[in-house]
Amino acid sequence: MAELVFTEYVRCLASGREPSTELHERFWKSFRGALVAEMKRRSLWHLPASRLGFVGASWSTSEEVLEE
Repeated sequence: MAELVFTEYVRCLASGREPSTELHERFWKSFRGALVAEMKRRSLWHLPASRLGFVGASWSTSEEVLEE
């Protein structure tokens, strides 16, 4: 459940604690999944990444673009 990971991550940050490596990795995996799903829902996934300033890159073929 991505929502619980997001909530846990934000609560950890709000309390001033550093998230564990495991929580950090779960958060970014869930966040990336949510971002990709939203981009696909809005029909943005197939547009060139240059629309958001990533020149010459494609969302679906470059992990580096999503990492940015």
